[in-house]
Amino acid sequence: MSSDALIDRHTPGEPEGPRVNYLTNGFSLKSWLLTLDHKRIGLLYLISISVFFVVGGFAASMIRIELLTPAGDVMS
Repeated sequence: MSSDALIDRHTPGEPEGPRVNYLTNGFSLKSWLLTLDHKRIGLLYLISISVFFVVGGFAASMIRIELLTPAGDVMS
């Protein structure tokens, strides 16, 4: 048995279509948010960490800019 036979799970007689993997197993927001696939969960985790890192960095920058002057000109 060749290694190609172990990898390719195409049944003869069936039309070849796009292969389904964790990125193409549903395109809706619901399919991403309610998934149990560990690869999708990892991607969602990395995206949320990056978003909160940027938001926190922006807030920290605003506080530092506010503290540059004694009058507090940036935020009211």
